[in-house]
This record gives sequence, structure tokens and C-alpha cells, in this order.
Amino acid sequence: CDIKYGYIKNNTLSDEDLSQVINYLVAQLMPFVNDCDVILPVPSFNPLHKDNPTGELKMMYIIADHLGKASRKNVDFSVLEKLSPNQAKDSQLSASDYVSKVLPDHINNVLLIDDLFGEGNTANYTVSALKQANPNIQVRFISLTKNKYGGIHKHYDCRISQYNPN
Repeated sequence: CDIKYGYIKNNTLSDEDLSQVINYLVAQLMPFVNDCDVILPVPSFNPLHKDNPTGELKMMYIIADHLGKASRKNVDFSVLEKLSPNQAKDSQLSASDYVSKVLPDHINNVLLIDDLFGEGNTANYTVSALKQANPNIQVRFISLTKNKYGGIHKHYDCRISQYNPN
């Protein structure tokens, strides 16, 4: 919440405060990285990252980059892509908004991170896109779930045992 609303949208979070918040989040995410081969942020439409220097600043790309450096795991911003500006909060998302590239054969376990979890549509669409292009990978989806209203005080432990496009 501090990064998304304090730093990116309102420019009220100092660079030092931003660094402290990111370090805290990275420390909390580190236990989930050990058995993963690659870290993927849930894609945003036109995000700023090293391969897209003219995009918009997005929180999950910042956190994924720092998590990758701290864990020495690869972060790939090009695997998943969001094709439209549609937003989950507006209930406009659909499965066709997300596409995934085929991962290299040595990638078996993916850590997919997102900032918020509401109804699970973004999680469903991004995991489905990944599994459609890479049916044999294992996906761990982590959502920070903290929003400006306090977040969702629930813990979801979901397991998709077999991909079925229907």
C-alpha cells in the first residue's frame, strides 16, 4: 500500500522509506523463493522494467527485481504479458487479457507474485496462461493482499493438480 499509493501515485513516500518497505517485503517473500527456478510478477499493462524503459512504474516489478537480486534467482519480465489495460477492480478482465511464452525446459517451478487478491480472477487467468503454454510446470502464486483499506485478512492455500482449459 505504501509503495503503490504513497510512492507511485501520491509521491509522499521518501526514497529511504521506499527502500525500507521493499526490504521488509523481500524478507517476507524469501522463504517462498528457495525451490523456484524463476520469479515472475503478475503482468501489468505497459509496465516499466529494464526491457520496457518507457512504461509506467508498477509495484510488483520493483519488488520482483529486488527479490531476484536478494535471492539470486532469475526474474523474467517477458514470460507473461497483459494485452489490455482492463482492471480486475473494474471486473473487466478476461482470460484473453493474458498470454504466456513457453519457458525453457529447465524451468520447473515458478514463483508468481501479485500485489492484491480479491476474487482470484487475475490469479486464475495468469496461472491458466502459464499452464497452457507450459503444462508441466509447478506454479506458486503469492499475493501481498495489503491494500489501502487494510487488505484481505484471509489465507488461501490453493492447489491446481491438473490443468484443464475448460
